[in-house]
Amino acid sequence: MKLIPPHQLQKILDNDLEYQQAKKLLWLNWDEDPNMLYHQMIEPDVVSLARSLQSTGLISGRVNLADYRSVSQLVGQHDHWFSSNAKKELLKPFE
Repeated sequence: MKLIPPHQLQKILDNDLEYQQAKKLLWLNWDEDPNMLYHQMIEPDVVSLARSLQSTGLISGRVNLADYRSVSQLVGQHDHWFSSNAKKELLKPFE
């Protein structure tokens, strides 16, 4: 069983914005209002936290971030959700 790093655990315990965004990413529940997307794109730290949440079994979500096909489809279908660095973070394990 994998453990969550202390800095990420603190974000979970504080229910901070990054944790809330990581949950939304895993459940594919991102607000698609064009004005919100411009100001609240998914960043690499959110991807990293979402991956930790999923790999430890805390939140399984609707998308498997450990599967290349799932990640590729996620980026293809929701490209506008992610900053360019977040896309790189999503695809980094598969390089």
